[in-house]
Amino acid sequence: MKIIKLNEFEAIYADGTANKPDERALALVFGDESFTVMILGFYKTEDKAGKKELQEIFQSIYYDKSLQIDPLELADFEFDQTITGFKYAMTVSNLFLYTEKGESDAQNPTANALQIMAFSQLSEKEAENHSNDLLRRYEQSGVKLDNKIITQTKINNHIAFVVETKIKYEGKEGIMYQAVLLIENTTISFVAWAYNDFDNYLTKFKKTVETIKMQ
Repeated sequence: MKIIKLNEFEAIYADGTANKPDERALALVFGDESFTVMILGFYKTEDKAGKKELQEIFQSIYYDKSLQIDPLELADFEFDQTITGFKYAMTVSNLFLYTEKGESDAQNPTANALQIMAFSQLSEKEAENHSNDLLRRYEQSGVKLDNKIITQTKINNHIAFVVETKIKYEGKEGIMYQAVLLIENTTISFVAWAYNDFDNYLTKFKKTVETIKMQ
């Protein structure tokens, strides 16, 4: 790990092991008191040319704080936000988070919220495995799940893998609704949770999923 300078920002550069045994990861993290950017790149352990290419990409990065961008520019889906009334809170890569209070609740883990992520099309088996992987991640983060049974169904004639369960996190009880949908050539991962008014929000989450469509 090295402390470097990227433009006018303090940055951390690291080269370490990745999830796969034959891969390594390059990481670049920089920012100030108002924002943080993390960039990851992966290369085969023996691929020196690949590592060099990633390093050259990292060296070309420039961040302009004055540039105003649309945080939803890369969202190639749409859904009816009026059902829950949740407001856009933040984007992390291709994951879009919406909460009751919007940006002010972006870092509040027990805020009523929903998140949507779109990525390349999976097979049915891969979609089911992704559903299980999501549940494992939530458990690893400390969320206790009352139910982990995944049900295959159809939502608007699209194959979907759904879980609805009671949850407990940081001493609070809540509900969570998760749906992984295969829509056209895309996979949509939808996860929503609430820590009050359970039945009402569960109904709203289900209705919201039914409105998801590709642009």
